[in-house]
Formats: sequence, structure tokens, C-alpha cells
Amino acid sequence: MLRQDDGVDDVRETRHAEDIKSEWEIRRSRFINVGYKEGIEEGKASSLQAGFDEGYRNSTAAGFSAGLKRGKQATLDACKKAFKLT
Repeated sequence: MLRQDDGVDDVRETRHAEDIKSEWEIRRSRFINVGYKEGIEEGKASSLQAGFDEGYRNSTAAGFSAGLKRGKQATLDACKKAFKLT
């Protein structure tokens, strides 16, 4: 014999299943977005560090070279002044 509330229970179960599915989709979407954002930030940090490292190497070499040139010129200027060559 069918009870009158059997249909109500089926509707409740269906709604509950839909709610669970909806909640799952919301959480899945949030986790994907969070993971994407974290991946972007990690990529930026990695690129930034690599760029810094390369720039540091390049500028160190250029700075060293410029320092040597300035040092040589200062030495020549000091010698000229000391020996009154100019």
C-alpha cells in the first residue's frame, strides 16, 4: 500500500541530491579559481626571480667593467697631475 508521503520523500531526496550537486559545482569552481590564481602568482614570482637573477648578472659585469675604466682613468689623471704632465 502506498503512503501519501512517499512522493514527498522522493522530492526531498531529489532536492537534496540537487543541492549536493550544486554545492559540489560551487566548491569545484572556487577551488579551480583559487588554484589558477595561485598558479599565476607562483609563475609571476618565478619569472620575477629569474629576471632579477639575469639582470643582476648583466649589471654586475657591466658595473665591474665601468668601474675598471673609471679606475684606470682616475689613475691616469692622478699620475698626470703628480708628474705635472698636463
